[in-house]
Amino acid sequence: MILGNTSTPSIRGLLIMLLFLAIAGCRSTVVGPPDIVEPTEPVLFSSDIFPILAQNCALSGCHAGSGTNGVRLGSYAEATSSVGLQYGELVIQPFNADGSPIIDKISGIPEFGVRMPFGRTPLSAEQIGLIRAWINQGARDN
Repeated sequence: MILGNTSTPSIRGLLIMLLFLAIAGCRSTVVGPPDIVEPTEPVLFSSDIFPILAQNCALSGCHAGSGTNGVRLGSYAEATSSVGLQYGELVIQPFNADGSPIIDKISGIPEFGVRMPFGRTPLSAEQIGLIRAWINQGARDN
């Protein structure tokens, strides 16, 4: 046992502290709050995702019609072809929720700007999980 071979309490304390720091330094790959769980069953754009976007994002003055910062979320075609001006890339990257700017914007503190939906209640962990799952499942129009 390594701790048993130390000759002084200060070395033992130092080793315990180093072990604690090594464990604390491990980072999680989960984006957003830890209670976000992606469903494993297929997520449908029409019945699962579009209602979330329509009620929270694709509103007048936000991401409907002309959109904001290049992002329009009023339909499947608009959502999957929108290039965010802040990120300079498609906001939805099929099969890659972690690389999708939309996930960055709805999951805590985003790389650019403020959390979305702006001035409204943040999306729930369940809603974020559905969007993440839909993107990771290929962001299909179904």
